[in-house]
Amino acid sequence: MKPQDKTPGRKIRLGKYDMGALRGAGWMALFTARFWRELVFNRLWLGLVPVGAAAFVVMFLLNRYAADFSVPAAMGKAFVYCLWSAFCYAIGIWSVVCRRLGIGEDGEEDGEEGEDSDGGGRFAGRWAACLLLGALALLFVGWVCWPAIGYWLWGRGDWIAAVTGPVFKIVLVASFFCPVIWNHSLEK
Repeated sequence: MKPQDKTPGRKIRLGKYDMGALRGAGWMALFTARFWRELVFNRLWLGLVPVGAAAFVVMFLLNRYAADFSVPAAMGKAFVYCLWSAFCYAIGIWSVVCRRLGIGEDGEEDGEEGEDSDGGGRFAGRWAACLLLGALALLFVGWVCWPAIGYWLWGRGDWIAAVTGPVFKIVLVASFFCPVIWNHSLEK
């Protein structure tokens, strides 16, 4: 068994405790000043305005012209959708900061995977993982398209909910992934 290498970038101190040494206590790094400094003073917050504006415009146009709401009602609904989009964007930035600081990782370093360290894994294990991922993707598509599926297959609900529901969910997912993708492109 070889000694564990601790990279200097992952050491987070909370008082006299080194967070890298405490297994299962990675969540305690959320209480450090470094985490909050990384979260608040992040350049990804600049993307909040365009993402919120895009969500507002898309949902306003959809509510105004497809659903035929009045302008004040469409603006009110679009503002609520914009707030939800901003919330998902903030969760995306939170996940970027957690990934940067190494919070939530299980503590296994490179080369510690166990007996099967060739990276391939067992054949049955890979197939099970692929089937699980496929099932999760199918459930995700069902969640996104649920109002539309209910409307088109069984005639339940109205067509406004069948259109705005999936569009709203797609906007939320895109709002979450925008900071993740932008951070990946900024790191290159």
